[in-house]
Amino acid sequence: MSPESEPILSRVRRDLRENVLTFWTRDSWDEEHGGFLSYLQERGQRSPITDKYIRIQTRMIWTLSAAHRHGIEDCGYLELAGKGFRYLIDRMWDNQYEGFYGALRQNGTPFLTWKWVYAQSFAIYALSEYFLASGNEEALFWARRTFDLIKRKALCANGGWREFFTREWKARLRWKNQYTTDNHLHLLESFTILQQATADPEHVDAVSSIIDLLRTKIIQNGTLAVEKYTLDWHPKRGIDLQVTTSYGHDGELAWLLAFACRMIGMPASNYIEQVQQLVDYVLEHGFDHERGGIAFYGAPGKHVLESWRLRKRRNLRGWWQQAEMLTALILVYELTHDPNYLSAFSRQFDWVWNRQIDHEGGEWHGWVTWPDGFPLNYPKGGNDHKCCYHNGRALMMCEKALERLGLEEWTGTGY
Repeated sequence: MSPESEPILSRVRRDLRENVLTFWTRDSWDEEHGGFLSYLQERGQRSPITDKYIRIQTRMIWTLSAAHRHGIEDCGYLELAGKGFRYLIDRMWDNQYEGFYGALRQNGTPFLTWKWVYAQSFAIYALSEYFLASGNEEALFWARRTFDLIKRKALCANGGWREFFTREWKARLRWKNQYTTDNHLHLLESFTILQQATADPEHVDAVSSIIDLLRTKIIQNGTLAVEKYTLDWHPKRGIDLQVTTSYGHDGELAWLLAFACRMIGMPASNYIEQVQQLVDYVLEHGFDHERGGIAFYGAPGKHVLESWRLRKRRNLRGWWQQAEMLTALILVYELTHDPNYLSAFSRQFDWVWNRQIDHEGGEWHGWVTWPDGFPLNYPKGGNDHKCCYHNGRALMMCEKALERLGLEEWTGTGY
C-alpha cells in the first residue's frame, strides 16, 4: 500500500507508536544519574551534552503518562514516567526557596536557578497527568503545591501572570513589565488538567479566570494573539523588534481554549465562534494552501509573505507549529463539520507526512524551509525543549478525533 492510499488514521497511529515515542524512549533516560537527557543526535543516539532541563523532564513525564492513558500500556511508558517523576521531585525542586530549577548538570548541580512560571506550569501539567495515569497521590500533592506557589508569587491584580523571577522569587528586571501569550496559554493547559485531577473549585475557578483573560485581553479583536503585552494589555514589540503573532500559538490557543471550555462544562455555543476565528486567521495569513504547512510568525493583519519588516525566518516551518495546527484543524472540524477544515487538515497532514517527518532517521525535522520543506541543520533533540510532547500529543489527539468522527478508512482524498 502506498502512503497516499493508506488511511490517515493508520499513518497517525504508526508514527506515534513506531517513530515518535520510540525515538524518545530508546536512549533518553540516564540510568546512572537519573533524568531525561535533553540532547539527542539525529537518529536518537546520545549527545556528549548531558544537562537536564526542566522543560524536557516535565514534557517527557506528561507525554509518557498521556501515552499510557491513551492505551499504549505495554511499552513501559508509565514506569518510565514514574522514574521521571521521582527525579523531578528529588533533584529539581529547590528546597530552600521552592519551585523547580531550570536546569541541572548531570551530577545534579543546579546551573539555571531562576524561576520561570512557564516551566513551573509544565510541572503542574506533568504531575497532574502522571496522577491521572498512575493514581500516585504524591504527584497530586506536588501539583497542588506548585499551583499554590505560582499563584502566590506570579498572579497580578489585573488577572495576568508574571513569568520570570530570580531564584528567590523576585521579579527579573529585564522581563518585569510584560506578559506573554506563551505563558498564559500554557497556564490554561496545565490548570485544565489539574482541575480534571482534583475537581477542586479553586482549580476550576483558575481555569475559568484564565479563559476569560485570554478571550478579553490576549486575543485581539477575537482573531489573533500577539506574542507580548504591556502590563496594561497593550501589544508590545518583541521578535524582530516588531509586534508579531505566532501562527503556531494561534492554532494551539484555539484548540486549548475549546478543550478547556468543554472540560469545565461550558456550552460549545459560548466559544465556538472565537475558536473558529483563531483558526481562520492562521488559514488566511500563515497557511500554505497549495502544499499545507504553516509559517513561524507574521505581522498582525498581514500575510506572512507580505510581512516585509520581519526577518525571512518568519517563513520557516517548525515541528511544533505543524503539530498544533493538526490538532486545531481536526478539532474545529469536529465542532463545526465544515468540510473546509477537513480539507485543510488533509493538506496539513500531507505536509507533515511528506516534509516534516524524517522517515529515515526518525522523529520530525525541527525546522524546514517554506517552499520545499528542506530540513535545516537543527537537531531533533538538541536543545532544552524539543522532545515528543508537541507531536506526540498531536498524534494522540488526532487519533482519537478521527476515531470519533468515523474516519478510520479516510485517506485524505475526496473531501
